[in-house]
Amino acid sequence: MKDRFITEKQSRDVDFIADIIKPILGKIHNIQTCMAEACNSYAYLVNGNFIVKFAKDDEKLKKLLLERDVLSLLKGKTTLKIPEFNIFKNIFTFSIHEIIKGETFLNRHYQCLSDIDKDKFCQDIALFMYELHLETHRMKNLNIPTLKGVTGIYPIEKIKTFFTSYANISPDEKRLIRNFCDKYTNTDKRSIRVFGHFDIQPKNIAFDFVQNKINGIFDFGDCGFCNPAYDFTQFAIRYKPEIIHNVLKYYKMISGIDFNLEQILKDSLYRILYCLMRDIEANRPINKGLETLREKIYS
Repeated sequence: MKDRFITEKQSRDVDFIADIIKPILGKIHNIQTCMAEACNSYAYLVNGNFIVKFAKDDEKLKKLLLERDVLSLLKGKTTLKIPEFNIFKNIFTFSIHEIIKGETFLNRHYQCLSDIDKDKFCQDIALFMYELHLETHRMKNLNIPTLKGVTGIYPIEKIKTFFTSYANISPDEKRLIRNFCDKYTNTDKRSIRVFGHFDIQPKNIAFDFVQNKINGIFDFGDCGFCNPAYDFTQFAIRYKPEIIHNVLKYYKMISGIDFNLEQILKDSLYRILYCLMRDIEANRPINKGLETLREKIYS
């Protein structure tokens, strides 16, 4: 039977959603939309304890099924907790997993930690990345995408041309972007591809502010095979150089592999420029992207 997908109108009707999932979860006390999942799925926080996701189309459904398979293979293989994913199907196909308790972890939260807790945060992130990279061979049996990484996504000259003519940034910002593009080079020639999360960022970290520790990592929707440096590049988009430096330090201690911090920071700005350009072209909201760009080019 061909999969059916809820419409955007149906996705806004929480009573409609509740009727679909009630046979699985029983009585629904509360249901709220989760806007953070808007790109891939219609997502809901149910009874304050479960995340329910409905894929938007066939392509997104493949990602949802892949996420289930990935999490099943990773079960028991990571020090930090990851979701336990189940797929259900009645009229529609949807996933349910119990939330990992915790809050979003931002740069400002890191600055408030003790030195011991800062080190623990960075150690935990480094170990989690390494544990995923170690699972590369086992993951090759799944239909996991190979990601393009940084320089495979778009020529730097085209990005420079786009922002040089873009009206909604200042002349000073245009100058800084031009200078960055003119000097940018990618010197990492590693051909190795590892399995990784590739989207470890504040909204995908569940942090316990009582015990000052990470409870878990979630949202494996962007996982794939890529150069291991790309895992740190994505992380560097949202976190400050001090944090990246410490994560890289602990990753080297665990793995023996040394990554160039300066190159990773450059690659993260490249990625920010690319994503912002695509958002502008698609008429998507850009306030957050502009804020991130300005934070990076003026830091």
